[in-house]
Amino acid sequence: MKQNSSVKIKTLRGRDICPYIPKIAACRIVIFCEYPYLYQGDMLYEERYLQIYSMAKDAILVIAEDHEDVIGVITGLPLLDSMDEVKSLFMKKSIPADRIFYLGEIILLPEHRGKNIGYRMYQQFEKAVFEKGLYEKIALCEVIRAENDLRKPLDYTPLSSFWIKQGYVKYPELVADFFWKEIGANEETKHPMVFWMKNCS
Repeated sequence: MKQNSSVKIKTLRGRDICPYIPKIAACRIVIFCEYPYLYQGDMLYEERYLQIYSMAKDAILVIAEDHEDVIGVITGLPLLDSMDEVKSLFMKKSIPADRIFYLGEIILLPEHRGKNIGYRMYQQFEKAVFEKGLYEKIALCEVIRAENDLRKPLDYTPLSSFWIKQGYVKYPELVADFFWKEIGANEETKHPMVFWMKNCS
């Protein structure tokens, strides 16, 4: 598959992400308003959320840029530096978290999908995690939606097949609850998220 020569992919660590936070926040809002998240984004919240990564010295962000525009991003940090919803789940299940790296999200604007960009981003992210030599597993989570959800677009393709190809295994017993406001809602509601993990060896 021919690569888009105008798209550049780079790896950022810790405070290196600070200049990119507004662009990454805007990208997240665009992507997460789509199914299955249907998230009603807010720039102030997004920028505050992304500060988690700028403050974690071992955080890794891979961004894809088309000229000056951020078109995709993968975020990750040690699980022990992640959100309380994630840490508390692993603690409750008595799963040692100090050797797990948490992949927060992988997002790519719709018009750039199907061009191998997402795969290139992920490979660069995984390489950066492996090079640290500190982690036994990478963990990520995805929102659980009913198969018959009427809001699901006819052409919707879940990322599950992508995760399986990268060696991830779903752990149905690992489910954390996250809260966010869906588009058109007046208040935040609970959304269960199921975890996937892969070995780093």
